This record gives sequence, structure tokens and C-alpha cells, in this order.
Amino acid sequence: MKKPLKEMLKKIGGKHLLIENRDVSAYSDALGNYIRALRFDIRGWQMDVEYHSGSWEWTNRKFDNAFYATWGWEGKNEIPIESDEGDDCGTIKQKFKGTDPENEKQLKIDAQKYIALMKKEIPKIEKKLLEY
Repeated sequence: MKKPLKEMLKKIGGKHLLIENRDVSAYSDALGNYIRALRFDIRGWQMDVEYHSGSWEWTNRKFDNAFYATWGWEGKNEIPIESDEGDDCGTIKQKFKGTDPENEKQLKIDAQKYIALMKKEIPKIEKKLLEY
């Protein structure tokens, strides 16, 4: 039995081959913009969406470094954490059910999950940023 083309390409290209899941990418953009519009603050950290890349950037006046925590980056159903200087701060395994960027009810649910998760993860990320 043949594997689907997407799975074969992942195996051939390894991690270096960029394969984006369009549903996840579109939902990530919508979710990022929804969360940004909430204008919340976690321990002085505020989230914004970068205009060109769509990355979810977190900044805090008390820290020299910012970090990125973009759910759905490269079409994956997870949250890679990276400092603004490119240091890998780990990956958070978090799956969201939403795939329809027009579904406001699901956007609200997933935004609440993301914010709750970041409230728990930001202290850990702060420690990593201070190490770099």
C-alpha cells in the first residue's frame, strides 16, 4: 500500500522540507489576530503579530529579549518557542481543534486555551531567556 504523497515527502525531505498544512496556517493567522485583539498582559508580557511573517511575538519592557510562540508555525499543530535571537526554547505540544478561520466560537475557545497555557509557560520561558 502506498503512503500519501505528503507523508512520503516528509520522509524524503526530513525536517528540512517545508510542508505547510494550509488549514492550520490559515487558522493560525486568524487565531493570532483574534488573540492580539484581546490586548491582554501576562506578567508584563504582551503579544503581537508580526506583519510580514505572521509570527506571534511576545515582548516585555523588563526583558531585553522578546520571544516567539506561534501556534501552527510551518503548518504544525504545536507551539515552537524561540528567542528573538534565534535560541531554541523548546516546543509546547498543544493541539487545537479549530481549522475554520471564520468560526468565532472555536477561535474564542482556542484563544482562551492558548492564554491559559502561556500563563503557565511564561515563567519557564523567562528562565530560559535569562540563561541566554
